[in-house]
Amino acid sequence: MLCVQYCDQHPEIIQAAELDRDVADMYETLLELNDTKLDHYRLELKQQLMGAAQGPNASGLLKEALQTAKENLED
Repeated sequence: MLCVQYCDQHPEIIQAAELDRDVADMYETLLELNDTKLDHYRLELKQQLMGAAQGPNASGLLKEALQTAKENLED
């Protein structure tokens, strides 16, 4: 999460298109995972990653990626 925060603060250091696509792909995968089939550790990781994109202190990068993932899955 510190890396994501750093990227939010310094957008000039990353290739935004690639990172946005990769993070959105990650969230698509997470959204498709069935929670009941995940072991405790994977479910906790999924919840932490989903939480990182939601809520008042969420990273802008992750919020946008989650929204993109939701839109991609709707299509």
